[in-house]
Amino acid sequence: MAADPSIAKTTYAFAHEASIEVQHIVYTPGCISQLLAWREAGLVRPEQCRVLVVLGQYAPPRDSAPADLNPLASGLKGHGLPLSVCAFGRNEHLCLRDAAARGYGVRLGFENSVCDAQGVLHRDNAASVRAYRKQLSAVVL
Repeated sequence: MAADPSIAKTTYAFAHEASIEVQHIVYTPGCISQLLAWREAGLVRPEQCRVLVVLGQYAPPRDSAPADLNPLASGLKGHGLPLSVCAFGRNEHLCLRDAAARGYGVRLGFENSVCDAQGVLHRDNAASVRAYRKQLSAVVL
């Protein structure tokens, strides 16, 4: 998110006028607080409040853990925002199973995770999706 409210106001207004869908990628409770404050102030319109929560990180490298979702989800609780989750590293599927069990959307694969929980490289993103779907159906569906 932009750090300057005047830039944010212009950007969100442009997105609204151009019918551009906005997704907020949040990494910390501070990102969530800023989004909610700007929403309350009217900078961010209600239809511009899609959220992608990121667990883990690139730099410094840190694998995700299911518990990482707790402070972020609690910061968004009760606000009725569409929420999806993505996760870095070997725990990606575990984190996303937890997110799905809570009713959140998930974003699987791509650059976030290229190997399974044992560190074995996925052949491709489709292989990761198949493995996740199999795990998810055994637990949630």
